[in-house]
Amino acid sequence: MYVPNEETCPIALDRLGMLMRSTDSGTTNEIAALPAEQRVELALFCYRRAHLRVLGLRIAALCEQSVLKRFGGEAGSALYRATKETGGMDKPHRAISLAVASGRA
Repeated sequence: MYVPNEETCPIALDRLGMLMRSTDSGTTNEIAALPAEQRVELALFCYRRAHLRVLGLRIAALCEQSVLKRFGGEAGSALYRATKETGGMDKPHRAISLAVASGRA
């Protein structure tokens, strides 16, 4: 029997896709409808993935600190701190500039 190593998404994947595509207000309404424990699980699931990190922070920002800690343990506490440090959003990435050859041989 094959057992995948990948963590299972706490909501249906089509619903996750909808959350990824929705506006901030649409995301807030969808997330608020989730039970508190499922909201924490989803916040942690998203935050652990680079392409979903901003969504994870938005979801965690809608959770109470005590709920994040109760259902997420130390990871939930760390996620709560991250939402406070970033205001619920990832910090913008700095542009990377590449070295340019000076034309000297």
